[in-house]
Amino acid sequence: MNSGESREDLQRLSDALVAHHRPLGPVERRFVDMMAVARWRQIQTTNMLMDSLLPHNAATSKSAPALLRYQKSLIQQFDYARSSLAQIQGNR
Repeated sequence: MNSGESREDLQRLSDALVAHHRPLGPVERRFVDMMAVARWRQIQTTNMLMDSLLPHNAATSKSAPALLRYQKSLIQQFDYARSSLAQIQGNR
């Protein structure tokens, strides 16, 4: 984890997703874990984007396009895990 990231915050996010989706077995749990990691990284990327747009960080604002592309891939990862989990749970 990078500085500023909290294992406790990530664990709370993971716990909330587990409580919401109620995975059964290791495969379903893996998809919930994928969702938690993708969402956590989205949060961190959003924070970096916001920071890069501040006037005192004009030099780092050049990284904004790359951060936006990364964030898009994280959204896709989250959506993939969520839809895969829903499909598995629908087949129970």
